[in-house]
Amino acid sequence: MTLCVSARSFRSTLRTLKYSTALTACLLAAVPAMAQVTTGTIRGHVAGVGAGTVVEAVNPDTGFSRKVKTREDGSYALTGLRPGTYRITATGPDGVYEEVVRIQVAQSLVVDMDQLTSDIEEIVVVGKVRPGMELRTSEIGTNVTTEQIDMLPQGSRNFLNFARLAPGVRVSRDEFRQQFSGGAANAQGDSLAAGQTNVFIDGVSLKSNVQQGGIAGQDGSRGNPFSQLAVQEFKVLTQNFKAEFEQASSSVITAVTKSGSNEFEAEAFGLFARKNFTERNFFDKRDDRPKPDFSRNQFGASVSGPIIKDKLFFFLSYEGNFQDRSETVVPGVVTPEQQALLGFDPQEFAGTRTSPFREHLGFAKLTWDISQSQYAEVAVNVSRESDIRDFGGQNSLERANNIKNPVTSVRAKHEFSGDFFLNELTFDWRKSTFNPTPLNQEDPALNFRNVINLGGQSFRQEVQDVAFTLRDNVTFSDISWHGNHVVKAGIRVARVEADVEFGAFINPQFDFFDQPADDLDFSFPAEARLGVGDPNISVGNTQFGVFLQDDWEATDKLIFNIGIRWDYEGNMNNKNFVTPDDVAETMRLLQEMRDADTADALAQGFSVAPDAFDFRADDFISTGNNRSPFMKAIQPRLGVSYDVFGDESTVVFAGWGRSFDRTLFRVAAEESILNNFAQRVFLFSRDGSLRNGQETIAIDRLDGFTREALLTLVEEGNDPGREVRAVDNDLKPPRSDQFNLGVRQQVPMFETVFNFSATYSHIRGKNDIAFLPVNRSNFDRDDDGRLDVINTPRDFGPFNNVIVGVNGRKTRFNALFLTLDKPYSAEEGWGFNVAYTLSFAKQRGNTFNFDWINPFTAPFRPNAADERHRIVINGIVDLPWGLKLSTLTELGSGQPFQVTDLSQGFGRRAVIGNLGDHPGLFAFKQVDLRVQKDFEGDFFGGLEKLSVFVEAINLFNSNNFGGRDGFIPFQGENPNFGLPFSLAGPARTIQFGIKAKL
Repeated sequence: MTLCVSARSFRSTLRTLKYSTALTACLLAAVPAMAQVTTGTIRGHVAGVGAGTVVEAVNPDTGFSRKVKTREDGSYALTGLRPGTYRITATGPDGVYEEVVRIQVAQSLVVDMDQLTSDIEEIVVVGKVRPGMELRTSEIGTNVTTEQIDMLPQGSRNFLNFARLAPGVRVSRDEFRQQFSGGAANAQGDSLAAGQTNVFIDGVSLKSNVQQGGIAGQDGSRGNPFSQLAVQEFKVLTQNFKAEFEQASSSVITAVTKSGSNEFEAEAFGLFARKNFTERNFFDKRDDRPKPDFSRNQFGASVSGPIIKDKLFFFLSYEGNFQDRSETVVPGVVTPEQQALLGFDPQEFAGTRTSPFREHLGFAKLTWDISQSQYAEVAVNVSRESDIRDFGGQNSLERANNIKNPVTSVRAKHEFSGDFFLNELTFDWRKSTFNPTPLNQEDPALNFRNVINLGGQSFRQEVQDVAFTLRDNVTFSDISWHGNHVVKAGIRVARVEADVEFGAFINPQFDFFDQPADDLDFSFPAEARLGVGDPNISVGNTQFGVFLQDDWEATDKLIFNIGIRWDYEGNMNNKNFVTPDDVAETMRLLQEMRDADTADALAQGFSVAPDAFDFRADDFISTGNNRSPFMKAIQPRLGVSYDVFGDESTVVFAGWGRSFDRTLFRVAAEESILNNFAQRVFLFSRDGSLRNGQETIAIDRLDGFTREALLTLVEEGNDPGREVRAVDNDLKPPRSDQFNLGVRQQVPMFETVFNFSATYSHIRGKNDIAFLPVNRSNFDRDDDGRLDVINTPRDFGPFNNVIVGVNGRKTRFNALFLTLDKPYSAEEGWGFNVAYTLSFAKQRGNTFNFDWINPFTAPFRPNAADERHRIVINGIVDLPWGLKLSTLTELGSGQPFQVTDLSQGFGRRAVIGNLGDHPGLFAFKQVDLRVQKDFEGDFFGGLEKLSVFVEAINLFNSNNFGGRDGFIPFQGENPNFGLPFSLAGPARTIQFGIKAKL
């Protein structure tokens, strides 16, 4: 490797990143590169040969080939193979050796060629493909095949749902947050910490830099992040992933998209479900509610083929997802007097209205096999969706939002290979926007309490994330030193531009009360709320990462995977932000009052509360130059596997590694916005008299229900007290330390071979963000043990709460993973997989810590990731008469529920956040089933195959509950304690589909 900068300038580069572009250019010019995020490696030995024998892998569908030469001991390593079927040949002294194998995404297979081929021309690939099972690896990963994506039942066609096939991975069942996570990572309550995951499509990260949800376009979305029709296969990595994977301290998914081949192919499908084919859920039956309206139409098509045979190919796909649900507006009952004052009939707004969701997913890809040594591809992905929701009950249709999540990405890649190296250069650009748009954003919100809410939504939000990323990685496959090495190195530079707008009450809200005792009725508003200030922030951030990975085959049985990674962000925590003077003065005064409070308590013989947080104001006051980038994101990763008998029948493996994630920029954005944007509350009366001791404004001074009318009254409006939000100047990104130990065993049964694995997994997470109030005293003041609120003088500004964010949360995860796998093959006509997870997950501190106000001293408690037992079964079997049967079945003990125990009083004596018992061994039961009939042959205008199918989601209509009532009151009993109030999955739904292939 040629080094283009001096050691001193390189150290300066790491400190300031000023020369990252120059450094990238040097690396591009100096070294070839390769990445294994989506491609695979085949390595092994050719019997009876020495150095220089050519080993060639050819994909018969596209003509793509890759050649390497054997080392002195006859070993070889074919790197950068895109998933697919390959014919591997080598010519030895006694003839031709050949294997036909199928390699999957991110796999590293061992293929030893010791059988001579008598006639290479007579080999038929179909039916003789050797299954590509990755056994000699220290990674904990699960491959999801093309057949599983195509055949297993699911309701939403979101390929991420199949991540549940991997032990230790959980998939959210919240319709508006289709996320996945692993380990003990948990955000708050029963939600998943999806922000600590990452998804790679063709090596490009989909991770959101700003929003929650993990993936761009998935926060608050009912839609899918990517066209399932365009996904060929993917792999779920739950632990000990290699150093090339960045920005994930939990789990990783790496997927590869379909490409064109020498055969023209076209596919179309339609899938629909209707109200008539669904069951009422548990709560609808309990409350005797009618079956809600529901329809879902999913459809799409793809076309692919050659532009130039064996050279240039195309692939195009489109998917639509159209859903209609209904919400019912039920206004409150009014008296004739109220009716007269309103001037309209609230029942005019009553009735059931459609809540439509529309999603369009488009994908286009060109692949160019330029020559034996060069390959290029370009891809474009577009996602557009519209979701009309947030109305119903006493919210009229006028109050609806249109939830928009547009995402556009463009990727270009070039590969250059030689006998012992492969160069991969990738560029990608992505723009994503989260934009809930009020349908009537120009109309003020008019809330008639207990009757009807009219007008537009008062909140306006637009979060835009634009990312430009350049990757260059390096591999060499001909390094021999105490064994054979495949060495990879890489560099990544990304520029992110984030624009956040979060305006509460930008659109004013007017509240009307009918309270005769306060001389209030529906003839004029009692209150109004208006957001004033700047609700916007725009920040740029540069990300930089380097890695080095050595896959070292020390002996024929022993393989080491040794890697190290370092990541850097120039502006993770909004380093240019300057804390306003009034906020800084308030925080310093608050520190003095807390310190004096503590000193006084100690002088009087009181002991300081054991959960006291040592608040130092200067730790949270930003001057614009005292927030340095985090430089210690060094991530060593080590794995080892040992093939006990040298035939892959028994493999023992272990791994340890550290992974850093990133802190979502929204944490820092809210610090800035909440300090520059405030809410005003206006109290109105008929004559401007006092009401409950508070001053009011005479209603005749309000010149209409508009923002402009309220702005003229701002000086007389009440400030309800701004919330100070501040983050630690030394904020660190979340990280996890992972350890695993396991064994893989091939088990011959029923004239086939099953693959069994048992893995112990241990993960420790730290540096998760925890927010806590610091305007509290440091010791107990009352009989309840409540920590008193410290009221700061309002001379410095009307602040009602001072909330700081620290790296206060930790997680612990211990689990046993058991899997039994037999991949589906067309030749055998069946396949199945069973994954069992026994897990123990705990967490210290929450996202918001208002009950135990020091996350550093909070006890570890089970969190929502603590689902003790979970079994996931999937299977595909070919039946007579062209029938196929498949199932995806999930059984689980369910998540424990949160308990708030106030039986001993409030304050620190209250036990808040403990989790109740698990509901039961099989508290969660969902059996999804699919039956498909294939018609093959030349019919219906030249169709190659026509398939019709029916899917039953939750076949047995099991009641799977989500949240449960965990409130224990101070006095008396809660008769609903432990009873469910939400669902964690659908009622039985039958959907029908059809597919056609040319």
